[in-house]
Amino acid sequence: MSPDKDKSLIKDALTSLKRGDVTAAKYIMGIQSNQLSDDNFIDGMMLFEKGISLLIKGHHPQAVEPLRKALPIVNLSSDEKAKFLVSVLADFAEGISKLFSGDAHSAVRLLNISTDAIDRLKFFIPGFEKVALSFKATAQIALTRTILNSGNISEAEACFGVVNNIHSELFELLDESNVEDIPFLAEIYGSRLESSILFTSFDLGTLDFDSQKLRLESAKNDYHELIKILPKVPQTPIKSALEIICILYTVYNVISPIGRSIIMERKPLTKTEIQELTNIDQKLFEAGQIAKSAGERGRLFFFSINQLNKLQESFLGIGKVQKNDFGRLSGFLALGALITQVVVVHFTIHPTGSNALLFFLGEIIISLIVGFGYEAIRFKPLIGLYSEALKAKTDKG
Repeated sequence: MSPDKDKSLIKDALTSLKRGDVTAAKYIMGIQSNQLSDDNFIDGMMLFEKGISLLIKGHHPQAVEPLRKALPIVNLSSDEKAKFLVSVLADFAEGISKLFSGDAHSAVRLLNISTDAIDRLKFFIPGFEKVALSFKATAQIALTRTILNSGNISEAEACFGVVNNIHSELFELLDESNVEDIPFLAEIYGSRLESSILFTSFDLGTLDFDSQKLRLESAKNDYHELIKILPKVPQTPIKSALEIICILYTVYNVISPIGRSIIMERKPLTKTEIQELTNIDQKLFEAGQIAKSAGERGRLFFFSINQLNKLQESFLGIGKVQKNDFGRLSGFLALGALITQVVVVHFTIHPTGSNALLFFLGEIIISLIVGFGYEAIRFKPLIGLYSEALKAKTDKG
């Protein structure tokens, strides 16, 4: 589609207006004098220009009101392209506003701009194609989060499939060697990583550790790519959000395997795992500090940070209790088995002298096996002593 063929006359009208020729500007727009006063026409055109300027500068929510107010004036025009332009841009700006306010469903509806529409609008706003696709994907991710919170995992995964399709379109427009494209690439990697974290969080709640492992593994490349380009991203709330996402990803990589170990396999925490869980404190504190400085964008992460803090505390508690309970229970079982054997053996066989000592050693070892199971291997020196004594007794006999 040729830009000249598709361009709106509204730019030419603005140029005439700035030269002070209101009559020419109205003529270009196809607005008759009896349709609209000059003052109202000028106000409408200035509102349009203000809205466009705010969009280009990235102040999307602030652009909604001037574009909406300009729309009735532009709708009087015979320029169909201008009507289309202002209507779509007003929806785009409002969609981003809805996104920031947490209304994911409305955001997706308003930001669902067709490829044809984006192609027509990029002539008017340089770089609009990348911006539009980026926010379109972000809205879908917000919707994915909303659906996931309702517990509908299959619908959430389908929604994230739409995100991947949008990212594929955006990837084709980006060049890592172009500094201006770095923030878009970072958002793609960050969005994928964030979605992986969202699904991992859901899986953790359902104790699906196999799924967690697969999700974290599949996002590993996105994590490394994001870490690589993150220093090149300008310091903005979006960069702060990306830094938080990287921290949360590393934390989940610690939490997930430890969760499997202590919950599903009922193993006590090792010293290494205790240290890893302790180190999480600092990482989550750092994530919290970044979130506080990131304004509205950072507020989205407070729930995840608090959730991981609670998990870390719980895992430390569960792991230590399991270790203590294991030792205490094993000790009781071993003691009970020992008393039973002593009573039975010494009241039936009546061993004496060295035989009595040998029987007693055997009773202790069997009791330890009863109490500790495979873990009785830790008492290997005692087992060795018993074996040597038994062998000596046999040779002597």
